[in-house]
Amino acid sequence: MLPVLHEVVGTVLDAQCSIFIVTNGNTTATTISKFLRRSPSPRGVGVFEVPGSDYSPGTTGGKELQEVIQTARKLREASWCVNVVVPSDDPAFLASFAESSLRGRLLVWATRLLVVTRLPLQELRQLYQALSLTNSALLVLGQDLLFARYCWGFEGSLLVVYVQLPYRPPSGQLQKVASWSSRGGLVLQEQVFPDKFSRPLSVIGSPNMVSEAVFYDNFPSMISEAVFYDRFPEGASLTVAAEEYIPHVEVVESPGPPFSFKGPMANLLDILAKSMNFTYSFQRPPDGAWGGRLPDGSYNGMVGMVSRKEVDLGLGPFGMSTVRAAVVDFTKPILIDYARILGGKGRAEIDPWGFLLPLTPEVWAGLAALGLLVILTVAFLSYLSGQRLPGRGSRNLYFAVVRTLLIQDTKVLPERCGDAKVPPGRRWERVLLAGWMIVTLVTVKSYAGNLMSLLAVRHIPQPYQSVRDVLDDPACTMIWEANTAYVQFVEASVSFLSRRV
Repeated sequence: MLPVLHEVVGTVLDAQCSIFIVTNGNTTATTISKFLRRSPSPRGVGVFEVPGSDYSPGTTGGKELQEVIQTARKLREASWCVNVVVPSDDPAFLASFAESSLRGRLLVWATRLLVVTRLPLQELRQLYQALSLTNSALLVLGQDLLFARYCWGFEGSLLVVYVQLPYRPPSGQLQKVASWSSRGGLVLQEQVFPDKFSRPLSVIGSPNMVSEAVFYDNFPSMISEAVFYDRFPEGASLTVAAEEYIPHVEVVESPGPPFSFKGPMANLLDILAKSMNFTYSFQRPPDGAWGGRLPDGSYNGMVGMVSRKEVDLGLGPFGMSTVRAAVVDFTKPILIDYARILGGKGRAEIDPWGFLLPLTPEVWAGLAALGLLVILTVAFLSYLSGQRLPGRGSRNLYFAVVRTLLIQDTKVLPERCGDAKVPPGRRWERVLLAGWMIVTLVTVKSYAGNLMSLLAVRHIPQPYQSVRDVLDDPACTMIWEANTAYVQFVEASVSFLSRRV
């Protein structure tokens, strides 16, 4: 049977994905080795064995199965894509694997599951729920073997591949999608891994009707102009978790207990219900939260309701995060949103220290350092000049430096003009004072212009220019809506500032 199984597996599974084989120990290592040699996987292979006979919760076999599921899940998260193959003829192991894989999130929609068994379909009914809600197929060996032998007149192994459509009644039969016989080989009747939750939509009229109408309240009136193909032929009744999030979802209160929602997301849900042939009822989360992981590892809000199978889906729109993706599946994105941190805006006020604002602290510091340097230069040169010209100090020049900065009257008189007579050996005073006047003139004019501008516009403080400013303010109190995608994003961020937030 290995060549036959290799042909079927090589056809129905994605050859570019890793292969995980989970067995209860009844499949020998030689058989698995031969199968893997015939079905090589370029992205790696994982083999998991859970020996035992009792896999109920609390038993040794059940605990080992949980550990295997968790290990396989970690490998699945690190892999590009995964095909899971479960060969077993033990109905208890298959039932426990189906329940544990759903609870342990081993099976997501991108993962293909192929169950290989010789058991009759009557003993596999416990797998129907797992097969219906996951991307799974059931490969049964030996089915219709007697029919092939007596009606076709030849000996040969025959296998059949089944899938289970979602929300079928417990008595509903599996859908046959492929078969193999020694005479006809592999025959695919339908796609082995179909998209169970989508269906083509044919619209009469404008091709943009659907994309435009989804966001308008009058779209239900256009439903009569469209032709829908039912995805659930027997219908389905779903429970939808929803919470108010204006403008996407708005609660419509009614006098009685029932309530409803309106808005673009409610219109979209109504379109899906009509196109896929299901009815729905709403249920609001008791805590009013969208959902996140709590310190004890459980999930609250709508995410928790979906993960615990209390409801079938959450209306949203939900922010996608790694924490939520660990327990629920997301649809394709329907919108892109942006978020900002808001800070309070200060009121207009009069700053008593506003006369310092025209120049930056660096400019004030540079101006003070330059003035000190000029005074020290005057002292040094005066000391040298005083040795050559005893009795001729430059005490008045110190005050001239300060008066120049304050725009006060300063005169440098020519020689032989009273006390201001400058001897030939001290003419450096004129050069030093002239340079200081030029620096002072430029600085004072800039200060006067900036001061006039600041006086014309009242000062409104903006204390927060960055996240760092928020963190450094001890008086700042931050308010976050608990268990939202924003909080989860900040908690999962590797940035130092985000972690401090």
